[in-house]
Amino acid sequence: ALEAAAKNNSPAMIQASIVGGQFVAGKFIKDPNAAAAGLVALNYHVCAVAKYYGIPFIIITNHCSKCLFPWLEGVLDANHEY
Repeated sequence: ALEAAAKNNSPAMIQASIVGGQFVAGKFIKDPNAAAAGLVALNYHVCAVAKYYGIPFIIITNHCSKCLFPWLEGVLDANHEY
């Protein structure tokens, strides 16, 4: 996403989800907090490399069902700590 945005001189918007967070953390981990930690890790990665692409970016979640609120709260708590 960052490369495509840079090639088109455009900002990047990356949509992240609980499944994406689980993938980054490792699908083997069954702890429910791991998906939030995975999304935090993804955010750190994008923050670290985006400056080399010279583009602004945003990571979003565009939806969250009620049963996923604990995951979203974990992501928001990590954001406040950052």
